[in-house]
Amino acid sequence: MTPTRAALASAVLGAVAVAAAPAIPDSLRSLVLVVALAAWAGGTGWAVAAAVRRGIGAPWSAFPVMGLVGMALAALATTELEAIRVLGHHPALVWNVDWQYALGHAQAIARTGGLGRSLDYAGVPITYHVGPAWFAGAARRSLGVDPGAVLFALVPLLCTVTFAIAGVRLLSTRGVSAAAAVAATGIVMALPGVAFTLPTTAYCLVLTSCRTSSVLWTFSPDIALNTFQAIAAGMAALALLLDAEPWPAGTFLAAAGLGALVMIKPQSFVGYGLLAGLTGLGYMAGVPGFRPRSGRVLTAALAAAMLAAGLLAALPHIDGRFGTPAWAPGRTEFPFVEDRLVPVALLLGALLAARRYLRRNLAVRTLLLTAAAGVLVLGAFWALVRIPVRPEIVSRMVQLGADPTQRADFAISLQPLRLLVALLSIAGLIESARRLRGGRLRIAHGVGWMTAASPLLFIVPSLAAPAAGYQAEEDVGLLEVLQRLPDRGGVLIASDLADPAEDYRRPLRGFSLTAYTGRPFYVADLQYANHAEPDAAQRMVELRTFFGSPWTAWHSRWLARSGITGVLVSARCVPAWYGRAHPSLREAAHRGRWTGFTVTAGGGGDTLRIPAPPPWHDMVPAYGLAECLTGLRPSPAAGD
Repeated sequence: MTPTRAALASAVLGAVAVAAAPAIPDSLRSLVLVVALAAWAGGTGWAVAAAVRRGIGAPWSAFPVMGLVGMALAALATTELEAIRVLGHHPALVWNVDWQYALGHAQAIARTGGLGRSLDYAGVPITYHVGPAWFAGAARRSLGVDPGAVLFALVPLLCTVTFAIAGVRLLSTRGVSAAAAVAATGIVMALPGVAFTLPTTAYCLVLTSCRTSSVLWTFSPDIALNTFQAIAAGMAALALLLDAEPWPAGTFLAAAGLGALVMIKPQSFVGYGLLAGLTGLGYMAGVPGFRPRSGRVLTAALAAAMLAAGLLAALPHIDGRFGTPAWAPGRTEFPFVEDRLVPVALLLGALLAARRYLRRNLAVRTLLLTAAAGVLVLGAFWALVRIPVRPEIVSRMVQLGADPTQRADFAISLQPLRLLVALLSIAGLIESARRLRGGRLRIAHGVGWMTAASPLLFIVPSLAAPAAGYQAEEDVGLLEVLQRLPDRGGVLIASDLADPAEDYRRPLRGFSLTAYTGRPFYVADLQYANHAEPDAAQRMVELRTFFGSPWTAWHSRWLARSGITGVLVSARCVPAWYGRAHPSLREAAHRGRWTGFTVTAGGGGDTLRIPAPPPWHDMVPAYGLAECLTGLRPSPAAGD
């Protein structure tokens, strides 16, 4: 086996291990996941070492150097957070609520060994597709490794390098020169605006407050970690599937890897699966550029679809949230032009400026047009067909104050196809640009260098001011209070569930409560999947009553009945009883805006006979844009 194939195969096997993790026996699960992660790291390291050996002493031109710079900056961008956390001594710093959410899942896996018990909503399993959190949780559980090091450093680095290896391999097997393959892969990894419209991309690159946002770049801390693994593993599977010299094990692994994506990021499975199916049909029909004629690719695509269906039938996942799809042109959340203009512009530019090269290289042109067709077909589908959230769940979200307009991002299924259109278009443009001379070549070099170096626009500001990074939160007080609060089992509650980033803009997302130390909470998050729980509204009424009314016998007995052993109070959201006698609580820790109390054994009384809840009022936050325990505006008469 070659180093490249080893890297691709190990990435796919890592995805399969993550997808199948719930089915692995508890006694073996952590070991299997740690071994899979080590194999992925080993296979990737072998391929990188082999590439370095080949590159030493080889002649280098400007374009492949640009590609290497783009790859290096992408790797720095995706691992920057953990470098700052460790080297800058910022253990409480987190960026992006999605990364906090993943860290909370890793803590739950480390604490319990699986997905059976959620930390952010006590008593229910985790049904979200957690992806790399399996690796981080298993490493913590079996080796004691900090889950942040795995989630924020190792996994993003492996995903970045895997995508680079797969991109270069895919282009090389389509007849692209090695120099152009390296250049195109690195430049597309540094390309801003792949998921933006052209006007928005131009606007963000000009406006200071926008161009320093990592949202512009695919390879950045903005990308959700399970999406990142799915993009990398799917690209590795595609490179194995479309290898110019296919090997039976590679085809089998490609099918397994594509099918596994449904348990890591279902939308990525849709994007890669559609491309595999269209490509398979092309090989079956013997379309020029898809030769020799064969049913191998289509068979693998069908096998991946069957595996995905089997995984959905056999393993836990989010279900029952959505209603029946409906034909709704012009009434969906995804306009047809959204997220597609940049890759379409690159496609048109390649068809015009690189037309001679694409006319000669049918393999690149055919795959490029197939990926573009996938973008248009899938984009049209999401623009015409609406998959609504069930009305009762929307009603519950409104009742809780959760954002009912926050859409399930089905359009993220376009991400793999957009990246492929950009990759193949840029490869064609670079192959044509390499033949330019004089001023035209200098212009091409200038555009290439600006693109490859563009991630510095957000990397440098984030290094200079880490607390100003994308959705940055650094609550040292919360971390230290949680560390000092005795862990006697049971669950915790907090008076503030808003995410602190950007002046508390996002209510009901208390991800750091569970992510920092892995302590379970009665309620910490309701914006994501937990709002679908039947008792969500009742739990929130109880929580608001507990913090919003003066202390009574109800408080003590409710704590005992609910299994609550610790209470966190935020200075932003001060309870009605704070500063007065509360016999069931004893202060255990105070730091920053947080005070932690332990629940004493006495004072609970007969938990089977709880008095009626007292009248209460919502806490009014002392500062910030979000409410304390709800997304609703507080009403002075609430609960009267």
